Amino acid sequence: MSVLVAGVVAAGMVMVSPAAGAAPAAGSSRSSGDVVGAAAASDVAGGVVRDLPGEDPAGGDWYFTRFGVQQAHDQGWTGKGVKVAVIDSVINPDLPHLKGAKLTVREPSFCFDEKTHEPIPAAGTSYDQVQAGHGTNVTSMIVGTGAGFPGQKGARGVAPGVQVRFYANGVGKERDALAHNSRCAEQQGEVSGESVSSAMREAVDDGAQIISISQVSSSSPELIAAIAHAIREGVVVVAGLSNTGELDDGFLATANGVVSVQAIHSSGEIQSRDGLPNADRNVDVAGPGLGIRLQGSGSGPDSWRTQRSGNGTSFATPVVAGFLALVKQKYPKATGNQLIQSLVRNSGDNEHKPEWNDRTGYGIVSLTRMLERDPTRYPDKNPLVSEKPDVHPNLAEIAAADPGGGPSSGPGTLPATTSGSTKAGGSKNAASTDAAPKTVASSGLSGGLLGVLVGVGVLVVAGAVVIAIVVSRRASRPGRP
Repeated sequence: MSVLVAGVVAAGMVMVSPAAGAAPAAGSSRSSGDVVGAAAASDVAGGVVRDLPGEDPAGGDWYFTRFGVQQAHDQGWTGKGVKVAVIDSVINPDLPHLKGAKLTVREPSFCFDEKTHEPIPAAGTSYDQVQAGHGTNVTSMIVGTGAGFPGQKGARGVAPGVQVRFYANGVGKERDALAHNSRCAEQQGEVSGESVSSAMREAVDDGAQIISISQVSSSSPELIAAIAHAIREGVVVVAGLSNTGELDDGFLATANGVVSVQAIHSSGEIQSRDGLPNADRNVDVAGPGLGIRLQGSGSGPDSWRTQRSGNGTSFATPVVAGFLALVKQKYPKATGNQLIQSLVRNSGDNEHKPEWNDRTGYGIVSLTRMLERDPTRYPDKNPLVSEKPDVHPNLAEIAAADPGGGPSSGPGTLPATTSGSTKAGGSKNAASTDAAPKTVASSGLSGGLLGVLVGVGVLVVAGAVVIAIVVSRRASRPGRP
């Protein structure tokens, strides 16, 4: 399982052997994995999906068809001109699927060697999978070109036209970097998690419109201020939830105003742990992150030549960020707040008022629906921001992040009044787009992939029971830590 090390850990990923059948419990230890291409079951947690003609779920990029990604690319929506920041462990940009990608790496990393106190390079062709597996794979989910080693199909990014600027804030230390036990030392040699806040603040100042971060970090005044700065500037911050309940108090995805991402399989079901759905009181949306083709295994110079299947919110996060980049390209006048409004209003098969459940949040993302609807029609307010004082960053902290110290009329404009929703222990479970409570359906497919898949001609049969409950937007949840 993922372990919090030096204040930073991947949002969560679990390796799975494709021949093992259903995805393992999210809290289980990673396995060595098998080479992608072995048979993989698409029957998870009672959901049965009929594969589309010519589609191979074991291929690891099933979401290209299921979510209409290729169709969007064919229409010219690739994220061209949109600036996306990725914050993760160090990266190896010399792999076939990253050569030629629109990728800029900020050098050096935000980490220093613990002995020499010299800065550690953010990118390196000598980095093996142990050191750079996580950062390399999450970046590939956005801008991978599809090229591979001989006989392989490389990673295809959902937004190959975006300009990705990569910020490294960790170096893999374990046998399998995809578990992302990483360390990042400050210049004095002390291990710290403050590299996250430094990277985030610099990304905003560099002009990022969307930030993708597949990590969990301990909360700190510096990180709260960095998130507040991003929200104030109208930057969309997309972060992965933990794959286990053990890191529920981890910050970033639980932060006020941040888009928190759950992971789903091709069946539409979220991952499970100990036989139970990985429900999370912090979830905002769900995206494809289970049964994903990953590059690399083990250590050494040949560690990149192996492919295997992986699971985790770490991979759903960049997909959601990439989808938003495509929408931003099509609707360049849309603010970051309006992109988030579209995200929560256009899940499933139609436009709707936000409805929340603890499995998929406001629903499974729908690239097709978001591209169909101009987000500038929505309020220029971040629907995930609560005005309760015990959340972080709260409205006062967000206002203080603005150099002028007062209300802004720009993309980061906050709602004058909201219902004061909170995110339990960092939970944010209802959007502040109306004053009325929302009806919440606690089904893995409710408002999500059922509508998305049917919309592209896929039949889904869900073995889930839908229970309607009513919650007022986040107001019933305790404040964030």
